[in-house]
Amino acid sequence: MVSLPWDLVARSGVYVVCPVCGRVTAVDTGYCRHCRSPLGSLSVFSEPPGDLFNEGLFLGRFDSGRKFCIDLSVLQKHVAVLGMTGYGKTCFVKRLLYELHREGVKFLVFDWDGEYRVLAKKTRALYFKPGDVLYGLRFNILDPGLDSVENHVDWLMSLFKELYLESYEYSGLSPQMEYVLRKCLLKCVSEKRCFADLIDEIRGFSEKLPNISATKLALITRLSRFIESSVLRRVFCSSKTDLPLSAIDEENIVVDLSAISSISVDDARFLVNIVLKHVFYKALRRGISSRLFHVTVIEEAEEVLPKKYSKRSFLDTWTSVKFALRLRKRGECIVLVSHSPDTIEEEALRNCSNVFVFRVQETRNIKVVCGLLGLDESFGQFLSNLGVGEAVVRVADFSECFKITVERVSEEELPCFELSEDEKAFLKCVEEYPFMSVRERMRFLGWSGRKYYLVERSLIEKGLVKCVLFKLGERGRPMKFYVLPWKGGESVVHEAVVGYLKIFFKSLGFKCRVGGRGEPDLIVEDRVAVEVEAGGSISVSEVVKYGEKYERVFVVAATEEAYSACLSKLGTKVYSINSLGELVKEIKGVLGVN
Repeated sequence: MVSLPWDLVARSGVYVVCPVCGRVTAVDTGYCRHCRSPLGSLSVFSEPPGDLFNEGLFLGRFDSGRKFCIDLSVLQKHVAVLGMTGYGKTCFVKRLLYELHREGVKFLVFDWDGEYRVLAKKTRALYFKPGDVLYGLRFNILDPGLDSVENHVDWLMSLFKELYLESYEYSGLSPQMEYVLRKCLLKCVSEKRCFADLIDEIRGFSEKLPNISATKLALITRLSRFIESSVLRRVFCSSKTDLPLSAIDEENIVVDLSAISSISVDDARFLVNIVLKHVFYKALRRGISSRLFHVTVIEEAEEVLPKKYSKRSFLDTWTSVKFALRLRKRGECIVLVSHSPDTIEEEALRNCSNVFVFRVQETRNIKVVCGLLGLDESFGQFLSNLGVGEAVVRVADFSECFKITVERVSEEELPCFELSEDEKAFLKCVEEYPFMSVRERMRFLGWSGRKYYLVERSLIEKGLVKCVLFKLGERGRPMKFYVLPWKGGESVVHEAVVGYLKIFFKSLGFKCRVGGRGEPDLIVEDRVAVEVEAGGSISVSEVVKYGEKYERVFVVAATEEAYSACLSKLGTKVYSINSLGELVKEIKGVLGVN
């Protein structure tokens, strides 16, 4: 039984039958208003009978301390995990995935905030971070996989219209634009070409149509984002696909969307729907089954299934909604995780028979979750006072709600691997001498080039080392440095870039010094400030402050990820470490030097 605090009961407006006089009374004072007898503790939810929920996946405990377990077969009716940020949603999902891993059930996770990397290591999952150099994902969207060419083209046409319609003021595609795009897609998909080839195919479209030049230009304008953005180009403009499409439900997979979503949520949503489509068709081939084969977790479900798109009758049903509607009996479970359930497509939520609600406070969200739980909205006060890790649960085939506390999962910050002696020596060398060149490091370790390459590749694959290339100027070979992502690698990158920029500016004859506390990273001729950013968390207020003291402030991004993040905040005032010629011209212009 769950006891509700009296101060909370008073605000909830709950009424009970007095056990002494038998009359209905409010419980705001803790005493019957008629006979003044004490009412004792108020039980809001009853704990299920002892013969239920005691076998299966161990996910938490009831208030009595008894374990709460759920059977695998129940998950096929899908799961919704809803509640405010920081109150246990991700912890619960991780607990669920670890339990599934022990049972041999494979999973796919779409992670928007980079919270599942340790889980990926512990469960030996394939880990991808689209747009990242080390864990990048290549995906040829023109590969139909298990689908037919015609169906895949129809699906791509629908997805383009659904996802990118808003970017062009709801103008959509004209009939002629649809015709040209479909013709080009059919040719490229049938030949399994890549997205870059699709752009070329549109440019070379030779069929005589009215205003064909304007039509081709309009299509290329809409699709050019995939070519012009270095992050999107690495992901979508490849003829290869790193995901095992034909066996996508036979591996544990984590897709970290944090890098690509920083460019555009629409692009991340596009990728999610592409992957879901292949999961969808693979599941359809399994046939009807009562056994759970695979689980798909969609964090930030409101980004993948936003309600706003469903209001346009001329758009097709979302891939993810089709996924939820058709896979109940095919051994597939979809887990929707959201902090804003009121913004999710209603049809998708209604198809989740297992609901786990953590703390919610906004009125609109309370209304949605109470509807899913089958509770009156007066219980909203109780839901808004749940503690961290506490959830109100409704499970398929059980008519009543109950409360549990999630069993936390302890995760180590550092990934655990069995390292060889050579790998340990390499890591120690990187920690002690972070700015040593590759040739000097090979000589220091006494290794041949082949041995060095094999150890380096092994550590990169394990995620323990990340390579960063610096090319100072447009000529010459780039210099390679190593950072340890699990030991705050950004500071090493920052220090290295500041050091080498100082040398670079001095080699051009500029007077340059490293700034102290409260100063920019580099000061050139006491007139120009240079701020180096390695992680994209630059403070605009600092740039403004430096601009008041120095004639100009220039921001140099050490990595492509930092460049994209800084560009979104500062616009055109960002320069890349790989191309400093334009920066030098600007500095010379400010200083009046030829």
